[in-house]
Amino acid sequence: MCVIPNLLLALHLRFAARRPGAGFFVSFLVGEIVKLVFIVGLLFVIVREYDDLHTPSLLIGLALATQALFFWGFWKKN
Repeated sequence: MCVIPNLLLALHLRFAARRPGAGFFVSFLVGEIVKLVFIVGLLFVIVREYDDLHTPSLLIGLALATQALFFWGFWKKN
């Protein structure tokens, strides 16, 4: 579910880096806000469309999936 918004943000930042004189920080901030709004919108659509969905499980799974690399760093210390 978060793959598409993150891909769109990466493409947006790639094109923003190539534009001369563009403020990369502002472009990143706007892109991140749009990504978060898109993800929240997708969550609302999914919760509304699937009646048998257990919403707390969806939110917990989404939080764990998006923080997988963070948790991996604690588990795999070198």
